[in-house]
Amino acid sequence: MSEPLLRVDGLSRHFPMAGGAQLRAVEQVSFSLAAGEVVALVGESGSGKSTLARTVLGLYDKTAGRVYYQGERLPGHYRAADFRRQAARMQMVFQDPGGTLNPRLTVGESLAEPLLLSGRRSEVAARVADWLGRVGLDPSAAGRYPHEFSGGQRQRLGIARALIAGPALVVCDEPVSALDVSVQAQIVNLLMRLRADEGVALLLIAHDLALVRHIADRVLVMYRGEIVEEAPVARLFAAPQHPYTALLLASCPSGDPARRLPQPAPVQGLEVGAEGCQFAPRCPRATARCQQRPALSEVGEQGRVACHHPLGEEAPRSAT
Repeated sequence: MSEPLLRVDGLSRHFPMAGGAQLRAVEQVSFSLAAGEVVALVGESGSGKSTLARTVLGLYDKTAGRVYYQGERLPGHYRAADFRRQAARMQMVFQDPGGTLNPRLTVGESLAEPLLLSGRRSEVAARVADWLGRVGLDPSAAGRYPHEFSGGQRQRLGIARALIAGPALVVCDEPVSALDVSVQAQIVNLLMRLRADEGVALLLIAHDLALVRHIADRVLVMYRGEIVEEAPVARLFAAPQHPYTALLLASCPSGDPARRLPQPAPVQGLEVGAEGCQFAPRCPRATARCQQRPALSEVGEQGRVACHHPLGEEAPRSAT
């Protein structure tokens, strides 16, 4: 089996809190991503999705674990030289395109930065003009400032800035959630066209499960900093294994009654300590066994689930 484009092994990111406590924002996360693949990362707000993405890219230092890019182990703490190398390998499209573009720089100067970081000064002007055209903007836009563009246009500029240096991996952190619905479709179509043309892999952070179902190959489900389920997109939507995944899918509106999952009734699950299953207090299937943290184990073909009582099994009789 060939080496994946990205491999994350036991990655953790903790933040210090008052009194010496630690906030475990990301805890022991492992996954891989192949070249050209689209992997979606889903979960409630606060589940650690953006923190995981920023730690993978080196924007946050790693507390523990390892990240490999094409088999090469990336540093736990990044220096300026490391970011210069990363500019041509991994990039990010942020939710707020206004935060990506320096208001004091012209669009052309902002798009040129990743090329300059990777030492490609001779091709700056040509590539800036080329990428403006690829994202549907006139090359003359290079001389204008970010405030002169609409939100959808600024997101197109953010995508161009992320892809201009030719990275193999782009992390998209809620790239359409701040846009109008009509503009969202344009940006999604643009991302998929660029993926097809450039062969770029996408790690997509999203709350919109309809979007995930439309463009992702695989889905990682996060809950309180941990991956609780991983599966190909079609199988995850057809037969979720973790009760939390089923809860997420049930909250997704659907105009097709056949695709609607029944809303689970509110439950008072099992209270557990820090080392137990974190979803147990909300889980209708929780038992005393859930006092122990479940491992992320293989289930079926290409799937993993961290649950002592996955939905593919008969409900435990001793559920509380």
